Amino acid sequence: MGAVAMYGHLSGQVLTLVWPSGEFGALPVEGGVSAGHRSALETAEEESRKRAELENYYKQFGSPFSIAETFNFDDSSIHVIPDR
Repeated sequence: MGAVAMYGHLSGQVLTLVWPSGEFGALPVEGGVSAGHRSALETAEEESRKRAELENYYKQFGSPFSIAETFNFDDSSIHVIPDR
């Protein structure tokens, strides 16, 4: 749904802006890990270590750069502006 809202079918939208620190996904990573891996977290020897491992794994898929690649935005539309 988010992809359609941002750059959707017949939306007429011609520009999409994204911050490099943005996160994309149906749920925040922390909530998704809690909901989707509840049993694995409950049985883990070190729950906090397992939680951090899973969150780091899923965060790689929420990058605006991987989203831009998935939706075939060309490189000329991606401008990285360094922090001041």
